[in-house]
Amino acid sequence: GTTPPGVPVQSLVEDIYHELTGLGPVEVFLRDSQVSRIQINAYDRIYVTLDNSIERAWKAFSSPEAFVRMIDRLSTALGYNSHERPALMQGELSDGTRYQIMLPPLSLDGPIINFNKPRTVALAMDNLLEIGVLNEAMVEYLVGQIHSGTNIVVSGRWGSGRTALLNALALFVPEDDHILLIENLPELVLPHPNVNRIQMPALPEECSGLFKIMSVIRGDRLIVGDAEGDSAVSLLRMGLSGVEGILAAMYGQTVTDLVDRLITLSQLSGVAPTNASAQSLVGAGAGVVVQLTKDDSGNRVTSITEIINDDGITLREVFRWNPKKSAFQKVG
Repeated sequence: GTTPPGVPVQSLVEDIYHELTGLGPVEVFLRDSQVSRIQINAYDRIYVTLDNSIERAWKAFSSPEAFVRMIDRLSTALGYNSHERPALMQGELSDGTRYQIMLPPLSLDGPIINFNKPRTVALAMDNLLEIGVLNEAMVEYLVGQIHSGTNIVVSGRWGSGRTALLNALALFVPEDDHILLIENLPELVLPHPNVNRIQMPALPEECSGLFKIMSVIRGDRLIVGDAEGDSAVSLLRMGLSGVEGILAAMYGQTVTDLVDRLITLSQLSGVAPTNASAQSLVGAGAGVVVQLTKDDSGNRVTSITEIINDDGITLREVFRWNPKKSAFQKVG
């Protein structure tokens, strides 16, 4: 046969080879350092994440059968055969890329696969300053809070840059500190020599047990890549017990939304059943909230707020973004 117009022979040969022996078009994006996430919704619908922007990929599997063959390879590596495997599977490639496979009947329109690549280079604070995520006065304030042992929460929606800012802040942790790093996915890059990396458990009871162990291990710093639900409440309990220097990322649309969410979670969990006890728990576990917001111009810190825990919670804003002046402002 003849090669399609505009397609190099070598590229076509590589595509065929990858489909027959590997992960098909996914191989190309695994090698691309600019791609952080790969999402496959169908054999001909692949999306990649580049700098927090999702784009439809220019490659696809040659057929639905080729897509299924890749799923068979991944599930076989996990110890399953094509006739007896669960509808939800998770695994990790040799390079640290984690993947999740969802099959019918869970996925109604056919198999779905997500690949999350490990971050290899940390985005330093200088990079965030350059693109206007925050300013030098805010950095100076936050570094002072880190060195004084304040518990800091980086809050924001998905895609607002929480992980990047958390990683940049973590680089200011003293080099000789013993760091306990808990993550759902391996995204944070720390140059510190004494780091224990721990996988965030999926089950609530396992999560609660993990944080109890953390209080016994007693590292100098506890960094949590993404604390949600029971893990967020367990983290607050550690702060209440006297653990200092916690750095964590959590979901929150605003500072008030985050605090209200944590109060509600604390009450629903039964750890702090009354509003007063829940407020006390939140105030003890989180000292400063750094709020990130994403808009058309990119990601930006819109507020840095201290949580004052004195007969209830008081929020005291230290820095804010003024959209009218397009500038960061120190408050008070």
